[in-house]
Amino acid sequence: MNISLLEFARLKKGFTLLELLIVVVILSSLGGIASFRYESLLAAELNSVIEIELANIKCAILNFERDAGRRPVMARSPADLGELFQKPADLNGWNMVVARGWRGPYLEKAGAVGYVDIGAALQSDGVGSPVAGVYLLDVPAVADSFYHQAIFAGDDDGADHWYLNWVNDGIPVDSTDESRMDGESMEANYQQGRPYLVFDIDDLNLARVISFGRNGVYEAGGGDDLVLCLYRSACS
Repeated sequence: MNISLLEFARLKKGFTLLELLIVVVILSSLGGIASFRYESLLAAELNSVIEIELANIKCAILNFERDAGRRPVMARSPADLGELFQKPADLNGWNMVVARGWRGPYLEKAGAVGYVDIGAALQSDGVGSPVAGVYLLDVPAVADSFYHQAIFAGDDDGADHWYLNWVNDGIPVDSTDESRMDGESMEANYQQGRPYLVFDIDDLNLARVISFGRNGVYEAGGGDDLVLCLYRSACS
């Protein structure tokens, strides 16, 4: 005959210490499993958000190319998406007759949009580091949905700067000073996603857009970087 745990407890007039310990271990194990599953689901959800944002940037680049007759120029850095937000000087506005021109902005808000201070050592083919080389101020970029602090590092001139630090209109977002500030005077307590990067945009076989991934470290498309090819199903 089957009896419930409650009826069993009543019959026994209480649990032994060993039985209580077993119950505690079981409940702890279930709680750990639930927590692990929640963290796994949260990580998967964040990755899905990043994949959507990568797809939005890819779509924006392809739409720009269709309208302008050329690909956007990453003028200062692989993170520079400025031509997707503001009309380049060499392009006219949209002309319906010839179906050519600029009719952006091509990106709405994919992650956080603003300016990022980044190292110029990172080249358009993915070689180099975003936190080394000549220090670039105010590169128009889009941040992914992972959150990381700015990186304090030295440049080739021996000076220290906050790299990957986000600013609005040339002003650090964590500053109340309305004057333009350089990297040495910025603070790293403002957390923001890493900039999306576009590499080899003029190579149909290699063109790709990437996210630094959860760890916030650029790993040249390896590690936990997330990569989306622009023109091919595989781009490496």
